[in-house]
Amino acid sequence: MSTLKKLHSKFFFVALMLLIGLGWFQAPQRAISPGLKLTSNISVTLDVPETSIIFDCLTSPNAFIIVSENGSTVASTTSDSNGNSRASLLGITPTIHNLKLYAEDSSGAITSTASISISAEYHAQAVVDIFLAPTIGLTSSSYKQTETDILSGQTYPEATVFLQFASGLSVGVVANSLGVWSQDLGKLNLPVGTNSVYVSASTASGLQSYPSNSISFVVDKGPKPIISSTTSSSGAQKNNPTTTSTENTPSIPNTIKPLLPSNSSLPIKELPLSKILINQPSKSQGLTTAYATVLTVVVLFSLAALSLAVMLFL
Repeated sequence: MSTLKKLHSKFFFVALMLLIGLGWFQAPQRAISPGLKLTSNISVTLDVPETSIIFDCLTSPNAFIIVSENGSTVASTTSDSNGNSRASLLGITPTIHNLKLYAEDSSGAITSTASISISAEYHAQAVVDIFLAPTIGLTSSSYKQTETDILSGQTYPEATVFLQFASGLSVGVVANSLGVWSQDLGKLNLPVGTNSVYVSASTASGLQSYPSNSISFVVDKGPKPIISSTTSSSGAQKNNPTTTSTENTPSIPNTIKPLLPSNSSLPIKELPLSKILINQPSKSQGLTTAYATVLTVVVLFSLAALSLAVMLFL
């Protein structure tokens, strides 16, 4: 009997161990590792940044910025009222990217295109500061030196815009708080003929923009003054740049020829006009005439008085 109890105890112990063993192998196995998160479908998520390129752009206020690669737009954004904007390229391939950026300002003018090559590193973020070129335009492609022709555009507010002319002239103007800048070319005394100009800008902190496209224009001569011709005493003709008059002013000769009979054999000699007195009485002749007039009056008065006395005595 005791032997049977011992056999039952051993059997029960073996069966219990088998049940425990089966339950252990059927239970799910879970391993917790730092940085890993297990889900129901056993997918793994890594907490690392995306491969990306970020452009912090400076341009005119409310401008539309486009980023392209291989002819396709890969990002776009709009600048705020201060001319700041951010364009992001997220989840890109870790390789060298050849990108192009340009902006369209609030008036519809287009900046020049900025080209930049960036090496995107695996799971890294590259941040690039870029100052896009000012826009540029002319009211007329041809003007006269005395006329007005306005060169203008938009850029980052209160930036200094530098005008670079092909003639070597350099002029600086400051954009207003809206980013608008302008310059009257008629005040610069540019050379006559074909000229060209491009612009760039600089912020107060010293950040330089990309240069704009170059534009050409023609400066024509201004209107010519009216020329009047006069002849000097020597016979030479002089051109006076003054306005002519419709009144004819008679000229006074410096010499005069005496009038002689046509059959006279005497030589004709021109006399200086300064030595000929024409109806110009001298001072002594004037005094003599005055004395004669006074004497005549006295004589007449005396005769009248004598006649009156004779009549009274008779």
